[in-house]
Amino acid sequence: MNTNLFYTFLLLFLSALLARWFKSKEAEWLGSLGEYKVRKEINKIEESSEKYKSFHDLYIPKQDGSSANRSYYSF
Repeated sequence: MNTNLFYTFLLLFLSALLARWFKSKEAEWLGSLGEYKVRKEINKIEESSEKYKSFHDLYIPKQDGSSANRSYYSF
């Protein structure tokens, strides 16, 4: 009987650790999903018209000498 109780607690503990790990990765996964959806929409616009061109991961120089990274710009 003790071994069943031990394995039950072990399973609960491991489940709690797994749930906590999933929760810690949630923002990263949602961010990746959002970026994918935006990229997909930008590509649709770009493919449907020769007027627009998108650029990815641009480094825009600032006046103070540093730079800013911009994921997407469409022109």
